[in-house]
Amino acid sequence: VSTGWPLVEKPIHWMRLFEQLDIVMQAALRERSKRQSQSSNEGKWDGRTYRRSVDKDVPAEPVFIEPNATETVLVVDDSATVRAFMRAKLAPFRFDVDFAEDGETAIDMAQAKTYTCIFLDILMPGMDGYQVCKLIKSSSSTKNTAVVMLSSKSSTFDKFRGNWSGCDAYLAKPVGEDELLATIAKFLPSS
Repeated sequence: VSTGWPLVEKPIHWMRLFEQLDIVMQAALRERSKRQSQSSNEGKWDGRTYRRSVDKDVPAEPVFIEPNATETVLVVDDSATVRAFMRAKLAPFRFDVDFAEDGETAIDMAQAKTYTCIFLDILMPGMDGYQVCKLIKSSSSTKNTAVVMLSSKSSTFDKFRGNWSGCDAYLAKPVGEDELLATIAKFLPSS
């Protein structure tokens, strides 16, 4: 029966759920960019044109200027869903958060900017997380950066392999909020 809603095959495995969320998220992003391009063709919306007449003369609310971020964080994951999850969890702390979809991009970003912490997925296209971690920890400019591995692999061997590559912590996906917050508090002092 066609319902119009996205479906996940049974048995429900969290990786299949993430894949389905990625598909839905990509479709939503395409729709948003299509709407933005249509609105730019028609002229920018000024925020007052379609207001009710009683609201047109209401003074603007005061603008709160947030303080500058003191900690920089890099999230490296090929899943848009995981990146969105990490964005939502890190947003309350006002970190300067950057995102990368693969290891090569992450290494370039880590060389160009100093990060306090890097959250690194293991299974990615191209270079895997273990190789990326080794390269980050072997470079003199990035060796003091805390690297936290995020992986669906949670066996003792995988954790040992993560420690051997130089990571500072190893979190199994799906990451529990308490465990993530404890890791943030451990490696990001301003939190």
